[in-house]
Amino acid sequence: VTATGVVLDLDKSTKIVKKLKLIGTPFKIFKKTAFIKGMFNTSLEVAKFQGASIRTVSGIRGQIKKFVKEHPGGFRATFEDKILLSDIVFLRAWLPLQVPKFYTPVTNLLMSMEQKDQWQGLRYEFHFHTLIVITSGGIVIRELNIMF
Repeated sequence: VTATGVVLDLDKSTKIVKKLKLIGTPFKIFKKTAFIKGMFNTSLEVAKFQGASIRTVSGIRGQIKKFVKEHPGGFRATFEDKILLSDIVFLRAWLPLQVPKFYTPVTNLLMSMEQKDQWQGLRYEFHFHTLIVITSGGIVIRELNIMF
């Protein structure tokens, strides 16, 4: 995981989340209530997300009410308006990710003024290469300073 930003504080706590989009389809519709299948696998998963807000592709918002016994993972949901059987219902959730701990604070800003003056961050390294050029008139040897 890479990130860009501004350092505000030297702290090792991180909270990284991944967007999870669960998709289901309605199988019965009564006015503003619909029964949704295909989003969850068990009634226990439905119970965990009870009260969560859902939305259709057309933008109609709704809420998960209770699981349905006929379909494993099916549930009853209420919406703001009547939805169609062709609508796709999705639940947007955020899944926390466990990131391996790697913490290296920048402590060079905490040095005294004498240490700051002596500190060298990045130095150039010089490599000396000898170049031998063979021409029709003879051999010419040149030394090149190449910086890496």
